[in-house]
Amino acid sequence: MPLGSEANGRLLFFGEQPLVNGGSPCFACHAAGARGGNLAADLTSVQARLGPGTLVAATVKPPFPMMKAAYAKHPVAEEEALDLAAFLTSFAKGKQQPAQPLPARSLPLNLGALAFAAVIFAAVTLLFRSRRAGVRSRLVRNSERGTP
Repeated sequence: MPLGSEANGRLLFFGEQPLVNGGSPCFACHAAGARGGNLAADLTSVQARLGPGTLVAATVKPPFPMMKAAYAKHPVAEEEALDLAAFLTSFAKGKQQPAQPLPARSLPLNLGALAFAAVIFAAVTLLFRSRRAGVRSRLVRNSERGTP
């Protein structure tokens, strides 16, 4: 079975080129070469488990429940499946090296999330601290008065 274009498959996998029928790009759930999601299996070495034909068939008519649901109204075209299979097969042939994650792009987002978490933590700490002090002071007052 002749495979499609590795370059097109890479573009389709990482969402740089949209799928014809409007489906989600593969990397939304899957990773390949250390890039992508972690909701589903890492597909870097999928070609070792499945042959190219099985890989194309699993892409066009997915046997997996989540993929069935995700692509029911937005099926992957056979030409796109061939391109995706060519891209994933390129890892087994050593043509694609696993990419390093891009931490530089995510650094501002991570710092923003960390700052947001720190602000929330400080607010919750102050809120409970004042509540705890209020209860404590009432208990001390009641014990000084001799009331339970």
